[in-house]
Formats: sequence, C-alpha cells, structure tokens
Amino acid sequence: MKYLEEVKKKILLNVSHYAKSDSSMRSETSEDMHEAQPYEEESPVDTLKKTEDFLAKLKDKI
Repeated sequence: MKYLEEVKKKILLNVSHYAKSDSSMRSETSEDMHEAQPYEEESPVDTLKKTEDFLAKLKDKI
C-alpha cells in the first residue's frame, strides 16, 4: 500500500509540474490550439482517478 501512495504522490507532482510548464507553451501557440480543437484541461484529481483505475486494472492482471 505504501508503494501506491508513493506513486500517487509522484504522479500529482508530475501533473502539477507539467501543468505549470505547459501553460507558458500554450500561451505562445494559443491561436493554433484554439483553431485545431477546444482544450479542456482535466483537474489533477480527475487525472489521478484515471491513473488509479489504470493501476488497479494492471494489478488485477498480474
């Protein structure tokens, strides 16, 4: 269980870091992105839930 908590913590840190670094890139190319498709950012909680579900499925397969 401690392993999953550590994975959860690292994923949240990575998602937060990515969201911060990605925002500066988005501002440079914002026109291109708006023309291509609407951007819907998921919250870290949603991303974490999807990741936990994925890891649970992997664990069941092992």
